[in-house]
Amino acid sequence: MKFITSDQETLNYSITGQGIPIIFVAGYSGNAKHWSAQNEFFLANSYQVIHLDKRGHGENRTINSGLRMSRLATDIHELVKKLKLGKFHLVAHSMGCAITWEYLSLFGSQAIYSLTLLDDSPKPINTPEWQFGLKDLTWQKILEAAKQIPETKLVHHKIDTRLLKAMNQSAVAFDLNQTKPLLLDFLTRDYRDIAFQTELPQLFVSGEYSPLFKKEQAEFLAQQAINGYALIAQDCGHIPQSEHPELVNPAILTFIRQAEKEMEI
Repeated sequence: MKFITSDQETLNYSITGQGIPIIFVAGYSGNAKHWSAQNEFFLANSYQVIHLDKRGHGENRTINSGLRMSRLATDIHELVKKLKLGKFHLVAHSMGCAITWEYLSLFGSQAIYSLTLLDDSPKPINTPEWQFGLKDLTWQKILEAAKQIPETKLVHHKIDTRLLKAMNQSAVAFDLNQTKPLLLDFLTRDYRDIAFQTELPQLFVSGEYSPLFKKEQAEFLAQQAINGYALIAQDCGHIPQSEHPELVNPAILTFIRQAEKEMEI
């Protein structure tokens, strides 16, 4: 399915199932197929599953305008309005977490039940007073990091062969040069005020062996947040939702159902 954005770009999206919507937001280079381990599970648990590939990614890979956090968050907001959604959950991975915090910054949290944030930091750059950013990233190393991240082995536990095949279905080459402005925009952001001041339930998930972030960050972020919860995904790298979906999916389900219960759905 397609919709036209306010800046006159045509974006592909998908919506499947009935029930409370969950919008999945993939990370840098990720697309809707990368949530294959979640689709069947959450559909089977009576949720509606929504995917919108980012500009420059997946089915929207040919669109190279608006490659910045604010535009990607606006794309989600405009899709929400088009679909006339009520309240929904956001489940995001890596750079997708930054997009969700940007969404809150621009459009507020009134329409959202909960945030699930998989292996990301609200401030990627480390400074003397902040050491929970991307490993070894400083202001001086931004350009170097932008080159190294796409070459980093992200998984610790081998992804199941069947799942990996589904994730790579209709895979197309990802244009690193085209999307570099988006990566640089992500690396320089600071969403700590949003992450720590929102009253929304937030589940912070860290991979025990993440090559990008400290495993302790999930518990630290949960402590700083008003309504934060933490999960360290054992035996996982940077993509816990695909490395051990049999553990991560039920944890997310328990969390979002508790969020709904708190709001007396």
